[in-house]
Amino acid sequence: MSKHPKFEMKFLDEGNFVKLLLARDEKLFCDYENEEAKSVRVRAPLPKKEKLLEMAKHWVSHDSRWESVEQWLHFYNECRDREIFEQVQEIRKSVKRISQNSKSKKIALDILNDHIKNKI
Repeated sequence: MSKHPKFEMKFLDEGNFVKLLLARDEKLFCDYENEEAKSVRVRAPLPKKEKLLEMAKHWVSHDSRWESVEQWLHFYNECRDREIFEQVQEIRKSVKRISQNSKSKKIALDILNDHIKNKI
């Protein structure tokens, strides 16, 4: 068996409604729902095919590092792969933070429930 836990995530984002389910080693530890979530914006315009080709041609003609449009586009794709990798790493860190917070919340609720039972 692997030393690393297996995390699974399901995420639903519908504007103001957000739902997150997280499981660790097939055991659900976070069932989060928020109906008043703030909207999230990402300012990263998607390039149109023509604009991307125009940009590639520009860099090939103005920068001696690029010998062809294909070479520049290959570089462009590698950069996007690197960005995706870094974003996935951030998601992994966030999932582990959520896991720790969920455990802390459960411990606090267990203590609270024990305290309430002992008072009665």
